[in-house]
Amino acid sequence: MAAMTEDTGHPEKDSKHRYNENVDRKRNDEYPMLSDTVYLDHAGTTPYPKSLIERSSSDLMHNLFGNPHSNSSSSQLSSRRIEDVRLQALRFFRASPDDFDLVFVANATAGMKLVAECFGEQRGGFCPI
Repeated sequence: MAAMTEDTGHPEKDSKHRYNENVDRKRNDEYPMLSDTVYLDHAGTTPYPKSLIERSSSDLMHNLFGNPHSNSSSSQLSSRRIEDVRLQALRFFRASPDDFDLVFVANATAGMKLVAECFGEQRGGFCPI
């Protein structure tokens, strides 16, 4: 017979309200800023994992990234990094760069606007204005 656990009213202490150990460990390791809090504003901004902050910080401290639309060495580093990420994303989706383009936009609204504008310009498309 399984052991009974008492519901204490504290989800973090009740086994039936807990995530598995791996999720708890990942949350504690990667999101220490969320300790003792409930964060529900992911639509506004999602907290960055600690490992991403550390890698990005190190990258920014050891490299100079310039405007990717210029010809300086720092700009070329930015351009190469953008193209590398573009190709990694296309590979992730098994999409050939010969057949597909990947466009980076500022946010979801900008992406939807770009798609709507492109369809509006197509024969038989629609004009959202």
